[in-house]
Amino acid sequence: KCREYISRAIDGELKSKDLTLFNAHISSCKECRKALEIEISAVRKLKKINRLPIHLGFQKSVLVGYSIFGN
Repeated sequence: KCREYISRAIDGELKSKDLTLFNAHISSCKECRKALEIEISAVRKLKKINRLPIHLGFQKSVLVGYSIFGN
């Protein structure tokens, strides 16, 4: 169940009580602590990736396609 909370913890979405329980579990569970470290590493690497500009025509076609499907 801890793995469900890892991304929420990284994103700062856990409430105080849940965060306290999460931190207590992470400090005592080697497997979940490793999963947290891997997730943090992945997030850091993704943030370093240079984003490519998206051509305006592509943006418009995506938005049109999105609206066609009722979203």
